[in-house]
Amino acid sequence: MMKTRIHIIVIFTIFLVCGPGSLYAKSKLPSVAVVSLDLPVNKSAEQSVLKTLSNANVNVISPEELQARLEKAQSPIPTPKIAGKFARMSALISKGIEKFFYESEKKSIQKLQPVFDMGMNNIHALARRADYADQIFQAGILLIRAYKIRNKKENADAIVRLIVGNFPTQSFSASVIPPKLIRRLENARLTIAKDKTTIELVNHGSSECEAYLNGFSAPLNTPIFVKPDTNYHIRLDCGVEDQTVWQTKLKKGEKLAVPLNAGNPLIIGLSKDDLQARQIAETSLQAVMFWANIDHIVGVSESFKEGGNVLVVRIQKGESPRWSDGASKKDVYKALIRVFPELGLTSNDEEESVSQSGEGEWLGWVLMGTGVAVAGTGVYLWFGTLDKQKELECGYGNLTDCDGIRIRDPESKDFIADQDAVDSRILASYVLYGVGGVAFAYGLYRVLTQEESTAGLSVAPLISPEGAGLQFHTTF
Repeated sequence: MMKTRIHIIVIFTIFLVCGPGSLYAKSKLPSVAVVSLDLPVNKSAEQSVLKTLSNANVNVISPEELQARLEKAQSPIPTPKIAGKFARMSALISKGIEKFFYESEKKSIQKLQPVFDMGMNNIHALARRADYADQIFQAGILLIRAYKIRNKKENADAIVRLIVGNFPTQSFSASVIPPKLIRRLENARLTIAKDKTTIELVNHGSSECEAYLNGFSAPLNTPIFVKPDTNYHIRLDCGVEDQTVWQTKLKKGEKLAVPLNAGNPLIIGLSKDDLQARQIAETSLQAVMFWANIDHIVGVSESFKEGGNVLVVRIQKGESPRWSDGASKKDVYKALIRVFPELGLTSNDEEESVSQSGEGEWLGWVLMGTGVAVAGTGVYLWFGTLDKQKELECGYGNLTDCDGIRIRDPESKDFIADQDAVDSRILASYVLYGVGGVAFAYGLYRVLTQEESTAGLSVAPLISPEGAGLQFHTTF
């Protein structure tokens, strides 16, 4: 019973000093996905990192779950039936154009409206074929003109809204669109821009790559006004056959930066270790993070194991990528130390130290403050027992200064229970004196020396979204 009470008091003290999340900091870290930077994909390196992080109580995302998340974010592939309809679309649109110029607007509408509706209902199919998207766009423009001639303004306005909402990057050329209709389309775009909803397609790879938004060419690294609550399908064409198409939808007022890469973002292939190669790898990893809806990812490469470092890069949402430069050339574990200091991963090799200048002094002040707080709690516990101690002494027959104090039977159950409680509190206060004193003394040592101690005791910060604390490692 006494041990249990002491443990509760010590834990509660640390809880107050370090914050509510400190006791569970490791398990509260964001879930981490691991991706190989090598080509072919190095599964053993992935598993090594996953195992190391898992052993450190980090929530890891399995490769299977990561793949499933990415597949969910991809645009569906058109069914053979839909693909067949689009293959016959060109002939239908040609007939609609012929009807418009040589017969009647009504007959033109009868031919073009079903084709246009098919395109609007299958934007994911247009996203894969720029020629299909352009044909649907031309059909829409002709429909607007036909409805205008027939004085069906509501129908024409509906087509205008669909065109500007689904094709935000398509230019309006005066060579094929009447000037008045261009102004009408541009005004509709200005209306969409009032919602201040933008999407930016980001890519730092080859300058020869071209981005497409719903089938039309889109500028890179430039915000594009889009319509809220509308599906947008995105792909990056860098000349490779495997062009993954992604889908996303924005809320009103949302500003979204979408990292893009060509092909499967899980196949990176870091062929050399230079700035451009790293930027391409970072873009791919950021694309994985974005489409898998995770905030934390690690890339690992053993391609340069013989001639250079085992490379590990850690990317967190809202932070700059962190590479394991200067880490060991020996194994993945030591490279991880560079990018995960808050996990308390340690190495006995001094050259693998991940300490940063000034850490000794900073940590020293933290330890001194913690020591004072812990020792102060011990003082509080001890003073809190003084009245009860005097009452117990009077019960044992020591009647000095017992005026006004109730004399109790030392053999009674409640007297014995109070004695146990007082003994527990006194012992706990002594334990806290000791813990606080050691923490204060070691902190003072670090402040004075501003060096890391290499003898038995090491301290690592623990960080979580709900709090922070310290993890102590010691050897005897």
